[in-house]
Amino acid sequence: MSDPAGGCPRPPTRDYRPGVSGRPSSGRTKTLQPEQCVGLITDLLLFTVTLSSDNLIEELQKAGLDAEWVLPEGADLTPGQPVVELRGHGRRIHMCRSEISRILLELTDLPTWARGMDRMLAQALPGWEAWPYFTDEHQVWV
Repeated sequence: MSDPAGGCPRPPTRDYRPGVSGRPSSGRTKTLQPEQCVGLITDLLLFTVTLSSDNLIEELQKAGLDAEWVLPEGADLTPGQPVVELRGHGRRIHMCRSEISRILLELTDLPTWARGMDRMLAQALPGWEAWPYFTDEHQVWV
C-alpha cells in the first residue's frame, strides 16, 4: 500500500503487545514521511518489533495445535535451544530462537502463520522437515 502523498510504502502493521487483550490493533498504519523513509534506509531511524509469548501460544492454540513455551523463565537464549513445543496431528516439533526471529523480521501475520503451521503438521510425512521454505530460497541470500 503506497502513501498517496508521496511517502514510502506502508507495511501492514499488527500490534501484539501484552496488555492489549492479546488482539491485533485496529490495523491502522501510520504513513511515513519521506524524511523518515530516508532515516530507515540510512540506519538513522529504526523501529522495534516485539512478540508476546502468550500471544504466540494463544494463536497456535486457536489454530488447533497444542503449544507450550518450554524456555525456562529468565533463561538466556542460545542457538538451537528449543523455545516452543508444538504438538498436533500426531507430530511434535520444537521452535528455536531462529524461527522466532524470522517471524519478527518478516513482520509475519501471526494468525496466518499459526494456521500454516497446523496445515504443515497435518500434511507432514515421517522424517520430513517441518519448517517452511521457498523454492530456490538459498539463491536469494547468496
